[in-house]
Amino acid sequence: MKYLHKLLGLKNLYKGKEEKKKPDDSWFVFSRFVVKRRKCIVNDFDPMSEDILNDFVPYIHIDLFREGIVKRTIKKFGLGYSYRWRRTIFPIRYWLDGTLMGYNARSSIENCSEFGISKYFITPGMRKEINIYGLWENYKDIQKAGYIVIFEAEKSVLKRDSRMDPTGGAIEGHVLSDEQVRIILGTGVEEVIIAMDNDVPIEEVWNMCEKFYGLRKVSYIRDKWKLLGPKDSPADAPNKIYNFLFKWRIPYDESKHREYLKSLKK
Repeated sequence: MKYLHKLLGLKNLYKGKEEKKKPDDSWFVFSRFVVKRRKCIVNDFDPMSEDILNDFVPYIHIDLFREGIVKRTIKKFGLGYSYRWRRTIFPIRYWLDGTLMGYNARSSIENCSEFGISKYFITPGMRKEINIYGLWENYKDIQKAGYIVIFEAEKSVLKRDSRMDPTGGAIEGHVLSDEQVRIILGTGVEEVIIAMDNDVPIEEVWNMCEKFYGLRKVSYIRDKWKLLGPKDSPADAPNKIYNFLFKWRIPYDESKHREYLKSLKK
């Protein structure tokens, strides 16, 4: 067919099947090292009606009052008490617009675990991994200070606010999610200070610091002087001791970074 077209001077409109180029799959050898990141829809949560808070009186249990949480903080964070459940209620608001996401309810029954009663009851299904507790209430003060102190629990944020220190936020646990890191970086602070409870292993604290290393100045509070109880938060300490621990916080620098990487090989 090609010969006749050439002989008669005709344009060859016939094309055979083109040989498909074999795709370059040289990257495949590295594909098992590729980590797929789970897509996080940050606003995907069911807001709770504000009406639920009308069921609680605007007070807290006397034990928390004795720990130093003052009336001004109770009002600022909208704390309440349920006589029916015998629990202090900590409303949890979305950091960006103050939407009520749910609440954490702390039992006031002494030795409640011995009766099979959970110390804390958090709203089922609430996505705490997309929020920083206290950031909605403390946002302006945190930006003004230029740093944020990340605590484990809500009570630590409340205690520090009661001592005129509105620079705290809580991750409600000791696992820091990627979205929480993004939120913290988005505040524009110059320094991130990790202040976990005393019983959290140092490797977990370093893991949190590592997420900010190279992006922000990052440090952590660690009680090297045994001034805190075995399970205490730095915020549980009187102001004088907290300020001492804060002043001597440990920078997460290159040496700590290398020490953390070395610990991963063990």
